[in-house]
Amino acid sequence: MLRRGLQGAAILALFTAGLGDVAARGGGPGGPPAQPVVVTKVEQRPAREVRTFIGSLEARKRARIDTEIAGLVDAFPFDLGDPVEAEATVAVLRSVLIGHRLTASRAERAALKARLDELEAGSRREDIERAQARVTEAKARLERADWTLARTRKLYEGGQLVSAEELQE
Repeated sequence: MLRRGLQGAAILALFTAGLGDVAARGGGPGGPPAQPVVVTKVEQRPAREVRTFIGSLEARKRARIDTEIAGLVDAFPFDLGDPVEAEATVAVLRSVLIGHRLTASRAERAALKARLDELEAGSRREDIERAQARVTEAKARLERADWTLARTRKLYEGGQLVSAEELQE
């Protein structure tokens, strides 16, 4: 296509150059007055082809962006249909609420970590001694209850001052 344009320009330049004599004489009898003709050298340049299309485009991929809790988005820097570059910020979140949740989560994590450390370390000596003391105390109460039951049963069977309800207790 570029070659045809260049060839046409070259033919036009040759044609007008050949008519130079006629133009100098005044264009011939009864014709219009002669007009000056400018001749330039033909240059070869890259041609830009421009095409215009009418239509609409649809994206191959779409992304839906939601938040966990409604009302946490402060701003969307893009409008519907705007192109978005990779790694671009597509939403600005309300950082105050998220900051509170982050602080609470960190505190909960610290408490759970402390509990885990305690469980991994095993029982402390003081805890073991306290548990052994409770076992000893429970054994002593059991022995006293057995002694009290034996005594009450003996009194009941001997007809002394013990009722059947007292024996059941």
